[in-house]
Amino acid sequence: MKKKKTNRTTQDKTTPSRTSSLEIPLAKLRWKCSPEDLGIGSMEEAEHVTEIIGQDRALRALRVGLEMQHHGYNIFVTGDSGTGRTTTIKRLLEEFETRRVDLTDKCYVHNFHDPDSPLMIALPAGQGASFRKDIAGLLTELVKGIPAVFESRRYQEQRKATLEHFQERQRSVLKDLERKVKEKGFEVVQVQQGPGMRPEIAPVIEGSPISIDQLQSKVDEGVMTHGEMQRLIVQQGELERLMDIAM
Repeated sequence: MKKKKTNRTTQDKTTPSRTSSLEIPLAKLRWKCSPEDLGIGSMEEAEHVTEIIGQDRALRALRVGLEMQHHGYNIFVTGDSGTGRTTTIKRLLEEFETRRVDLTDKCYVHNFHDPDSPLMIALPAGQGASFRKDIAGLLTELVKGIPAVFESRRYQEQRKATLEHFQERQRSVLKDLERKVKEKGFEVVQVQQGPGMRPEIAPVIEGSPISIDQLQSKVDEGVMTHGEMQRLIVQQGELERLMDIAM
């Protein structure tokens, strides 16, 4: 006798399907505004709206255009009928009819700390041209006055006194440097450089100063050793740096 197999995967007819669980009732397919949600008892209590709802950018543009009090500027308004364009424009015109707008002149001046970023100066309307004229006059006076200052007797005397002070100080420093140079076995000599002369520190060998390039010949002649030549080259470099600081 054979037993009949039963299908264990058969779905229970009472179990809701996935599709039926996602169904939306018809009552929820349409939103309805309940009068109780408005927070008012009647339309007389509703706040009167005088501007276009959701058009903040357009309103800002209209205000900017109405603040310009010069000829040749126009405002173009477009949009669907019934959106309140005409009402809004009339209300703004009434608002600006009695409203005083304080205009300013924007003047950009040179920024000495950052030449690529000029500085802006805001002046009352109409004073920008006077400011530009005054700056131009100031520059003209400076072009004439600055050279005159450098040519004045007082400036020449101050310049002479300052130069003498620093020259005396330089002579004192160089004198002290020459003493140190001689103690190390060197001497400050003047060498030709182009059309002028420049000081140079040279080692003294056998009572006479010679250039660094001639030291190798002294080594070849047996006057000094290679180690002594290297020591003189190092000392000469240190003294040259001290002279650069003094100069």
